[in-house]
Amino acid sequence: MLFSYKWPHILFNSRLYYGEVIYEASLDFRADYEEYVMEKYLNIKHILDRFQEATLERIE
Repeated sequence: MLFSYKWPHILFNSRLYYGEVIYEASLDFRADYEEYVMEKYLNIKHILDRFQEATLERIE
């Protein structure tokens, strides 16, 4: 998992669930990073859900 705070939060979240840790310098850094990613993702999740619902309604 590469760390870049400029990447979209959706990508961050996906990497947490599906990525594989090859190397970690510090367990504390990893835990802080995962917490940061989850907070950022949860801040925008309701917007993504609404967008998805609206898109699905237009398709149906």
